[in-house]
Amino acid sequence: MGAKIDFSPAKFNTGLDAKETAIITSNGPFVIAWNFSKVKKGILDSYDVKRYTGNVVEDNFSFGNDKDIIVTLQDDVLMLPKRQLTKVGGRKSLNQPATERKSHSNIVNAPF
Repeated sequence: MGAKIDFSPAKFNTGLDAKETAIITSNGPFVIAWNFSKVKKGILDSYDVKRYTGNVVEDNFSFGNDKDIIVTLQDDVLMLPKRQLTKVGGRKSLNQPATERKSHSNIVNAPF
């Protein structure tokens, strides 16, 4: 892999009456989210991740919930449902061999 690991400061979902239920951070082009109750139980290898084409500048939860994530890239700001992150559990690596990844060759890159 060889890339420098440099996580952004982790953030908890917050709100007026919201309990902290999720943690989010980023590293390079990745946004990573954990279920806080699992983390408190010591389950650290179950998380959700999404990769972007560019580096993530900032990430945070929408105020008052843990369902939507606001992601700032160098030239864009996005809000996406947390469920759009890919679940990663156990020791599954983000650095899978290409032969084990799903093919995206049938996806057309069409503008909005």
